[in-house]
Amino acid sequence: MTRFDESRLGGATRVAGFVLLLALLAACSDSDPVGPDPWPAEESTWQALGEGLTGSAAAFVEWEGELIVGGRFRTAGDQPARNVARWDGDLWHPLGKGLDGTVQDLAVHQGDLVAAGLFGGSLETGRVLRWTGEQWEPVGLLQAAGIMSLAVHDGMLYAQGVDVSRWTGSGWEAAHVQVDGEFHEAEPPMAVHENHLIVAVGSEQLARWDGQAWEWIERPQGLLDLVAGNGELYAQASGVSRFLRWTGSGWEDLPSLPSRRSWTIHAGRLVVGVDGGVSGHRVLWWDGSEWTPVPGGIDGPVYGLGSFGSALLAGGDFTAIDGRSFRGVAGIVPSWATAHGGS
Repeated sequence: MTRFDESRLGGATRVAGFVLLLALLAACSDSDPVGPDPWPAEESTWQALGEGLTGSAAAFVEWEGELIVGGRFRTAGDQPARNVARWDGDLWHPLGKGLDGTVQDLAVHQGDLVAAGLFGGSLETGRVLRWTGEQWEPVGLLQAAGIMSLAVHDGMLYAQGVDVSRWTGSGWEAAHVQVDGEFHEAEPPMAVHENHLIVAVGSEQLARWDGQAWEWIERPQGLLDLVAGNGELYAQASGVSRFLRWTGSGWEDLPSLPSRRSWTIHAGRLVVGVDGGVSGHRVLWWDGSEWTPVPGGIDGPVYGLGSFGSALLAGGDFTAIDGRSFRGVAGIVPSWATAHGGS
């Protein structure tokens, strides 16, 4: 799951039939089964998803075995699709009439596909919508300035904007933390790490729900955001794109990068989309000791990163990778992702 920060813009089948990615998997089948391995260009190349999008993808989620893509676009392939579409491995399909606004994040809650964003241009429309199979309908009425991300923990749906809200099944309520007998309002950023919900409290603390009680954990100074997945937890803090990794007992610093636009954890590795690129590369991954470029020169900003099986997905305002034509979305299978077992 990825989020889309609009303020940064500057302006088939199912998984088993995901033809493009299966072809890539076959190309990677001779890789060393013990990872992580380097991500060599000759083993992994970016592939188009059909004719792509007239616009850019920013959020990805697997739902009922197929890939759902959200962002800001008008068509997917040759189909009219407003800001959300379904990719079956061969073709793009709209989801009803689409959504009237940029999709910031996607999630699956109790089997339902859920989208977050600024829809309809008014607070009355709500910020979180559910796909019924025929149309989009509000999940309650969450009147917030903007929802940047969604999370699901213990069957509960959480939405993060300027604060953290929880869906009760009948309405939205502010999420709270109780530590040492005192109640605190949960604040962003939030993440779900190893089935533990983590939220900020005030400007100096992080709280973690261990399934029975809340406990304090160390908060990095200048914390801006959190991302979790595959048993890993990373933070971004203020400074020149300062990144940190949670060791289980504290935070360790990673080398800095140019300004981040997007990030995800794919096959156990942190992957980051950066402004301007590093040595011509806009997407890099942390191999445990250094930042390594993902092969391929993407010619525009990457607004979203995500996973579908073993495929790493990138969406953004780009039209070419290494001189080949792409429209707004692309996928690549890292050699070490197959050894890891996918996303």
